[in-house]
Amino acid sequence: MRQFYFLFLFCCLWATTLLAQTVVDPNLNGTPEFPFTYLDQFVEANNGGSGSDNVYLLARGGTYFFTSRATWDFNVEFRADGDEMLPRPLVSRINLAGGPPQDMYRGFGDLTFDGIYLVPGDEGPEAVQYETGSIRPSGDSTQITFRNCVIEKDRQAVLRLNATNVSILFEHCEIRNLGDYEKFQGNGRVVTPRVTFPDSIIIRDCYIHNLLDRVYIGFRQVGLNYFEFTGNTVYNHIGRHGFFQMKNTRETIIQNNLFINPMMQGTTPSLANEQISHFGEQIYLFTLDTLVDGGSITMSNNNLFWNEDVLNQLNSIDSVDVPNVLSPLFAEQLENPDGAFFTEVLELNNVPSRAPLLTFAAESVATRASSGLTNIMVEPENLNTNPSNPYVFNFANYDPCFNLEAYPASATGATDGGPVGARWACTYINSAKELTYNPSLELKATPNPVQDMTQLSFHTFERGVVKLNVHDMNGRTVARLLNTELPAGLHTQEWDALRTLPAGMYLAHLQTNSGRMFIRIVKK
Repeated sequence: MRQFYFLFLFCCLWATTLLAQTVVDPNLNGTPEFPFTYLDQFVEANNGGSGSDNVYLLARGGTYFFTSRATWDFNVEFRADGDEMLPRPLVSRINLAGGPPQDMYRGFGDLTFDGIYLVPGDEGPEAVQYETGSIRPSGDSTQITFRNCVIEKDRQAVLRLNATNVSILFEHCEIRNLGDYEKFQGNGRVVTPRVTFPDSIIIRDCYIHNLLDRVYIGFRQVGLNYFEFTGNTVYNHIGRHGFFQMKNTRETIIQNNLFINPMMQGTTPSLANEQISHFGEQIYLFTLDTLVDGGSITMSNNNLFWNEDVLNQLNSIDSVDVPNVLSPLFAEQLENPDGAFFTEVLELNNVPSRAPLLTFAAESVATRASSGLTNIMVEPENLNTNPSNPYVFNFANYDPCFNLEAYPASATGATDGGPVGARWACTYINSAKELTYNPSLELKATPNPVQDMTQLSFHTFERGVVKLNVHDMNGRTVARLLNTELPAGLHTQEWDALRTLPAGMYLAHLQTNSGRMFIRIVKK
């Protein structure tokens, strides 16, 4: 079976080379000062309303928006193109009339994102309903692919299926910030099949972090032919309802992964009440709800552990303990349960802190409230629009790797004799590719959201001309704040003309000799 899915992946790659290719200009709807393009409108205009398969080449460094829910019945691929030294093209959503945007995609054809910085959900505590599965493929027997992408922010899951016999691939991606903002109930998974029967789900060589719920949930799925989770690094995981919950799956492979502090919320049955087979009982990281005749599970060569600070917290709360790893039924399906994982405690080189997640975990056990808990979403410094948010990280210095010499078991623990966990970022990552603009400029607005006045601050690193303008979501310039030469250093600029503007979202755009960046400003 596994060889068949390798063939499937090859066919996916080969097929994409046969499609027509169309370059999407990165400034069809913005201005020279703040360029962007309405991506869904371009696709629909390009297809003339009739629809045809196509590969759309998005410019690296460009910004693209979905303005409405796409329900296309043709195959679409969005692929990064251009100078590889520039950041990934950003694809997100806006509502041209104001208010929360619609879902991004409910189409009926194949869908591929390749080399994209994808933000399918809303981005802050102001987000209405916190988004529920913005990408929902609705075509049976289709292929959905995410490759070389950074994906973040969606309440329910990156992918929620509305169709059957779908083949899904996540490969060489960073997946982060899934779940509600400041909401206890809030989900947050990579894939949720709901009540469908997918053909295959493959998650390979990905970094997955800051998740509120399970990595994978199959408890409602009718069935699944093939599930593969190999060579991934998972850290900063809360585990609202568990970790992996399998059901009705014919072949499951879980190998070569690095599982760091899984389910930091610990074993509190009342907080994991969707583990059907063990309701109100013990909590396990890996559970199996229903067997399939002839089904199999292969699990080996995984490093799974908890760091000392996490263990200390779990052991200090009376109602909480460290989760058991394998449920009895899951373990029974393994040829060698003792070989399912090993333990070598390590730290990654430079990743977002787990301290805010430990705080969240302790609060959730203590209060069991439905809202008002700590925000577990880590914001890139250059995109953070809330100056009071303490949980930010400079992804320009992101290093989710470990010292091979210091941790020999993990360095050689994979089935091929190499390191366990995801590898792509440890060999050639240029983390600036993950950022839309230069984070070291540190453009911020205080306060934000704002009513009448806000103060923008930023750093420059050399003397030169600095431009700072504000645009509405149609690209129109609503304020020209700076166009002058400034020395290196910290600078501030007041913007006090907001009272004349309608409520909504605006974008402050900074241009310097050291690069450019933008932030979103919300006018109440």
